[in-house]
Amino acid sequence: MKPLSPRAPRSPPQRILLVEDEPALAEILEAFLKAHGRFEVVLARDEADALAKAHKSPPDVAVLDLEVRDLDGAGLLEKLRAGDALLPALACAGRDASEPAPGFDALFLKPLDLTSVLAQVERLLEDRGRRGRR
Repeated sequence: MKPLSPRAPRSPPQRILLVEDEPALAEILEAFLKAHGRFEVVLARDEADALAKAHKSPPDVAVLDLEVRDLDGAGLLEKLRAGDALLPALACAGRDASEPAPGFDALFLKPLDLTSVLAQVERLLEDRGRRGRR
């Protein structure tokens, strides 16, 4: 009997920090991104939760809802980037927003087009890989 050949090691999933306080939208985004098999989604409901989770396990990309109550999206991004200056970040906002907050790489308006969000996350992670993680 021929010995089994060892499997090539799998790269660890890339970590997405998702800051979203609407449970239904958070579940949909989390399930959609996880379904692609390359992502670990870390869900945070507010700024304190996001900072604690990012400190425990640094994200590869951040997706921040700018309309979370008591959340300053640009301020949170600045705090996250204090630990990783190259952290890519996507902003999500209501229909009336026209430009992303300073420092964000892209803005998505609600209702979200999940395929576009996925494509943007993949593009940012690819760009990050070319630049180097830190």
